[in-house]
Amino acid sequence: MNAIPLRKTVEVNQAPYTVVGFLGRGSYGAVSHIHRKLPSGRDQHLAVKEQRRDKGERELEMLIHLQDRHHPYIVRLYGFGPVEDNFLLAMEHARHGDLYSYVRKQEDGLDKKKARTFYRQALQGIHFLHSRRVAHMDIKPKNILVMSSNHCRITDFGVSAFMTEDGLCRPAGTRAYKPPENRSSARVVNGVWQDLWGAAVTYVFMVIAEVPWSSASLEVPEYRWFRQGILRFGCEGWYRFGEEERELLEHLLHHEPELRLVPVGYSDRPKESFAGLP
Repeated sequence: MNAIPLRKTVEVNQAPYTVVGFLGRGSYGAVSHIHRKLPSGRDQHLAVKEQRRDKGERELEMLIHLQDRHHPYIVRLYGFGPVEDNFLLAMEHARHGDLYSYVRKQEDGLDKKKARTFYRQALQGIHFLHSRRVAHMDIKPKNILVMSSNHCRITDFGVSAFMTEDGLCRPAGTRAYKPPENRSSARVVNGVWQDLWGAAVTYVFMVIAEVPWSSASLEVPEYRWFRQGILRFGCEGWYRFGEEERELLEHLLHHEPELRLVPVGYSDRPKESFAGLP
């Protein structure tokens, strides 16, 4: 991959922005916090992602496909374009950062009411993606932005894929958030189930402030204990869920896809109740 330089300024839609700081850097590229004064005098803060041109153009294609109808729980695109050998995507800036950092700042995770709010919003965003035949393929806390204390948006469509009518697409994603049937050797996987599984694991993370397992594999003790219902030997935070909540999670995260529960919040009806959880 081309090296991503440390920049002091960037240009978005022919307007200069100052780089305020760096939000993240990895194999995908780098994300920076940028700022400029608008002619009205108002401050504008954006997040700009710089990555290899082919990857950036592929992600742009996905974002444009989704942006024709602005959705409250999908990140908004503000600008894009090439810079040297790389590609920039300018998106809205999340004042509270990503969900992973937001949760880790809390001593014992989020209270369950707030976690359910974010989970429900993520499910509505996922439902919108699937209605456009798009699988995100990497739903996890680091790919959910916290816009305010009660509002989140899904971001990072770098490995997203278009699905067939049956929900099938190429494999991708982070191992800890993939369902057990999506093995690394699979040539095609069900993108719908992968996104819903990732959202459910993210909900668990929000409440217990830990990723419950490194992989949904029987070779991983924490997941094996979850499958066996012996939660006291897994993450310490499982005690934060009541008996009915744990039973619901066992259905949401059932190892057999045909026996897996589709969460009630997976819809475009924002006031839909969250079945099984108070």
